Amino acid sequence: MVFQNPENQIVMDNVMGELAFALENIGCPPKIIEKRIAELISFLGFQDLLEQSIHTLSGGQKQLVNLASVLILQPKLLVLDEPTAQLDPIATRDFLGLLKRIHEELGITIIMSEHRLDEVIPLATKLVMMDAGEIIENSPPMIAIQNLWKIAEKQLFIPQVPRLFLEMGSSSLPFSVLSGQRALPPLSTPENEQKNESEKRDENRFLVAKSIAFQYEKKWAFHFARIKFFNQKR
Repeated sequence: MVFQNPENQIVMDNVMGELAFALENIGCPPKIIEKRIAELISFLGFQDLLEQSIHTLSGGQKQLVNLASVLILQPKLLVLDEPTAQLDPIATRDFLGLLKRIHEELGITIIMSEHRLDEVIPLATKLVMMDAGEIIENSPPMIAIQNLWKIAEKQLFIPQVPRLFLEMGSSSLPFSVLSGQRALPPLSTPENEQKNESEKRDENRFLVAKSIAFQYEKKWAFHFARIKFFNQKR
């Protein structure tokens, strides 16, 4: 399990000792410990932290070490209690991105308790919401958000992007800013409107020519920069 405050979980003075601690407690041979640490460090990508002292690490790096100290035991289930509560936005994004990789590439089931849902819901496959110790919602995020929208006092828990689309009465329900941008219709501008009108007028054209000119020996007979021919509607 990974706790909310990184300081509450660390027991050793350096990263290597922290990663080896759990394996030593279950009696793993030194060679197995070295092999597991090498594999995990390679997967997580923080080889440069391995020899560092714990007190020199940032909050995000300490939480990463806590995560690694749990993963070193090769669990099938990973439980996290608001693991990003003490992290800044950049460290939060990196940590959640790593959890996504762990789930997709290692096949580990992840259960996370979290109040800040904007960045977590796009990664989730199921959303469970509790109120006064009782489960009031347990369904995929899309269905859960729609159900919460029907309860006025629970609407504030809905992340900003899906809440905006629900307020607009949209049939789309994106969870991220990027997917929200893609779901919105293009803005209408005078240029776009003029272009659309031009496209409508061009629906019946059967021939378009550019830069047509004819000249007698000393005099231009005609010169068209662009000309279009249309079918006549009757």
